[in-house]
Amino acid sequence: MIAFLKRRWFLLSCAVLMLGCSFFDVTKDTSLQLMNATFGELTVLDRRIGLNEGAFCFYVSDFSGMAGRGDTDVQLVTEFHRPLFGGTVGGLRSRKDVSIPLWLPLAVVVGWIVFRELRWRERRAKAAQAAQ
Repeated sequence: MIAFLKRRWFLLSCAVLMLGCSFFDVTKDTSLQLMNATFGELTVLDRRIGLNEGAFCFYVSDFSGMAGRGDTDVQLVTEFHRPLFGGTVGGLRSRKDVSIPLWLPLAVVVGWIVFRELRWRERRAKAAQAAQ
């Protein structure tokens, strides 16, 4: 087990980091205060960047060009919850809303660990066979 940890420490630490990220949300939200004749003062989410509900997200609203009409409010939002790994990959066609779920990079890292370990074992078995 120690030899495995020595060989794969970097990939395992990446996997543990992504598992840890599944327990919390950290986003930087920018909100706009807009004045509307019909509804009065409205608060709308303008931008969101960060880790939200188990996915790396980037969101820009349709109100982005209206910054001069009201005050902006920037806040760092943190929240702890049960482990969430996101849903499907969303919004890649639109540049306004991109969401990459945590399970996607986690699956790549775990697959890479398995692939590298199987290759290492195969090479070790060939070397042992050649030595006999």
